[in-house]
Amino acid sequence: MRTGCLRTGRSVVAAALAVVIVGACGYRGDPRSVNASGDGLGMSTSTGEGGVAGDGTAVGPGGPGSSATGGPGAAGGAGVGGAGGGAGSSTPGGPRPARIPAGRGVPGVTDTKIQIGVYTADAGTGNAVMGAVTGGNSDSQDPDRFFKEVIGEVNKKGVAGRQLEPVWHFVDYNQYVNSSARQNEHQRMCSAWTEDNKVFSISGAGMMDDLIIDCAAKAKTTIVMSGYQPPISKQRFDAIAPYWYSPNGMLTDHRESSVTRFLHANGFFSPGAKIGLVVEDTPYIRAGVNRGLKPTLASLGLKAEVEVVYPDVVESPWSTYVLTLFEKGVTHVLMSATTGGSLPGLFMTRAANEQGFKPQWGLGSDQTPDRLVNNPSSPEQLANVWAAGWMPAYDVGISAPAASPADQRCRDIQARVSYQSTASNTGNAHAFCEVIFFLQAALDQADEVSPQGMAEGAARLGASYASTLTVDGKTTFGRSDHEGPSVARLLRYNAAQKRFAYTTAPQPLTPS
Repeated sequence: MRTGCLRTGRSVVAAALAVVIVGACGYRGDPRSVNASGDGLGMSTSTGEGGVAGDGTAVGPGGPGSSATGGPGAAGGAGVGGAGGGAGSSTPGGPRPARIPAGRGVPGVTDTKIQIGVYTADAGTGNAVMGAVTGGNSDSQDPDRFFKEVIGEVNKKGVAGRQLEPVWHFVDYNQYVNSSARQNEHQRMCSAWTEDNKVFSISGAGMMDDLIIDCAAKAKTTIVMSGYQPPISKQRFDAIAPYWYSPNGMLTDHRESSVTRFLHANGFFSPGAKIGLVVEDTPYIRAGVNRGLKPTLASLGLKAEVEVVYPDVVESPWSTYVLTLFEKGVTHVLMSATTGGSLPGLFMTRAANEQGFKPQWGLGSDQTPDRLVNNPSSPEQLANVWAAGWMPAYDVGISAPAASPADQRCRDIQARVSYQSTASNTGNAHAFCEVIFFLQAALDQADEVSPQGMAEGAARLGASYASTLTVDGKTTFGRSDHEGPSVARLLRYNAAQKRFAYTTAPQPLTPS
């Protein structure tokens, strides 16, 4: 999308929605540099772009007319690494074979490579749109070189005795002007990775639509969600368990219950609190509210007096919702899980400030509190925010120290390619590292390279996988548990420092 698309109405709104969630990715260069099919795929030979060692068939952003796969004459790359635990993880099962066998008929896997779907977009356009919609600054950088470097770093050792090979897809922001075009774009993305090129896994670092998750499940393709992500319910997870992973996110049922219990334990609900809910109108989020949040409130002797449901994370009547909560005498507002990052919280607090409404706001890391400061919101409203923080990069931004050795490894890669942490891209960089590091960790524990094998490998990780995004890198995985976060810290606004800061030690996140 070109900056000429920055206009009022749905085009700006829908584009902003895309940028907020897909803003983790950028693309430096001409968006016309795709092959004839328009799928954004091209060939790089020898070791691949950005030093990605491989077998000579690495797929990357290509020029006009480039093909999607390398030819038999491509030069060979570096040898594959040995086995062992992934980034920041131990090896619970002991030594593993140098090359773990592939499951029969598993797409995107050969004796030498594992293909993964990675998408890119234009960061400059994204920054312009975000600035136009939020009134704040957005300074994401084109991360292609960083992404390639992360993959290249992991390929020094290998994954299950193979090299990761990226299959790139260029996201056309022109298709985000309305919901139907947005769905068409995501379908195009789905086709690129499950039909045109059948990858083993999709990078969900910033994926913004349930369609992509459904696409992966139908094609029996794994997807590792990270950072900004569309949350799903426990019921949905049970139906697609071998294919869905989220090292730093939670299922909606668990998220709503955990955040509510955490806030209650830390004194958020004062005596006589009159509670209002602000809920995004998606089936999985509403399921989480009905099965997680409301029952948890009841178990604590509390109930929601008012519930407002918004249809879109940007284009919704926020002032009307605030007026409803204000007139009903609400004193405490709980914001549900969201696909919109900081936007719903930003628009609600701004509207509240305009109307003189000053409730206590209950948030979680998935509302990216740090960006409420950067966009910005009113200091008076920020002072009333209480958040369960399990992702420091989204809670306190660039001031967050390294969460784990894996996080430090990610930061070292950033420094190597001069991809500096900024208010906009700190969490985004860590989110992409998370996808690649987790894929390596889980597959290196598998008995075979397949969705079922990966599920077994993830279960063997237990609490050994160190995340690039969670508090102290802590995670817990199990046979039926593919969501990682296990602890959180209370987050409050520090007026003197003009930023959010943690005010407690880590505490368990317990949904029940």
